[in-house]
Amino acid sequence: MSSSTLRIVHCFRSPVGGIFRHVRDLSLAQERQGHQVAIVCDASTGGDYEAQLIADLSPHLSLGAHRTPMQRHIGPGDIGSAWRTWTLIKELQPDVLHGHGAKGGFYARAFGSMLRVGRSRVARLYSPHGGSLHYDASSTTGKAFFLIERLLETVTDHLVFVADYERRTFAEKIGGPHTAWSVVYNGLAPAEFEPVPAAPEPAAPEPTAPDLATLQPVLKVSLAGNKVELDWSWQGNSAYLDQCEIQVDRGSGWQVLTFDTTPGYTDSTAFPTALTKWKYRAIYRVDDQQVGQWSAEVSVTVGG
Repeated sequence: MSSSTLRIVHCFRSPVGGIFRHVRDLSLAQERQGHQVAIVCDASTGGDYEAQLIADLSPHLSLGAHRTPMQRHIGPGDIGSAWRTWTLIKELQPDVLHGHGAKGGFYARAFGSMLRVGRSRVARLYSPHGGSLHYDASSTTGKAFFLIERLLETVTDHLVFVADYERRTFAEKIGGPHTAWSVVYNGLAPAEFEPVPAAPEPAAPEPTAPDLATLQPVLKVSLAGNKVELDWSWQGNSAYLDQCEIQVDRGSGWQVLTFDTTPGYTDSTAFPTALTKWKYRAIYRVDDQQVGQWSAEVSVTVGG
């Protein structure tokens, strides 16, 4: 390996959506530049489509594609998940550890700092991709996440934003940035600009776009062991919608639970010891803005 070749590890939780597209494109570009690249991500997120994408990507990565269970939310299971991820990353011996999203960003900076204790000179990079930036700055959860982000920034060598909107949101909610940063926009591969032959027959008329102001999710709730299952759908309008924002009220007011892009969500928050009613509601989102109407509130009694 030449002195200019770097061992680069991308760490992120969810191999779906925009983050995964970004990491795939970036990893392949770095391999073409002569670097050795690996990805480390969650083993339980995504379906057959994402599994096939990872299988197709793996042969092109010198250091491979590695999957290990990672929890979405902070909990006792994080200890085992963190240890497995730490073991993987330590064996990969990265020169650059790039975390994507809240969970990947935490692991990259925490484990990168642990490697530095052992005299490694690993560079710790972080791309938020939304992540903790989605939280309301006035909420208790948001304040906690933003405090953690400020602390982690002290052990971050470089912040990489994929859009100026992301950088501005970071500055508004967290402050700074107080470390080196850059905005690197996502791109498209040359093959994605190849001309498409005209269809022999006139194309069918495009479906009429729905009235976004009237759209309202239908949210259903059920218990599955010690978890709450939340069922929702695009109602045939997936081409016009980006996300479904789900909020929860556990007795202290409404808070954002998730910005979901795949119908069906599991709330794995630990149940309280006393019987408690948890309420849920949902609303669609387009371009980071709420659209339409809130769903009817649904509730479930947990704990006890």
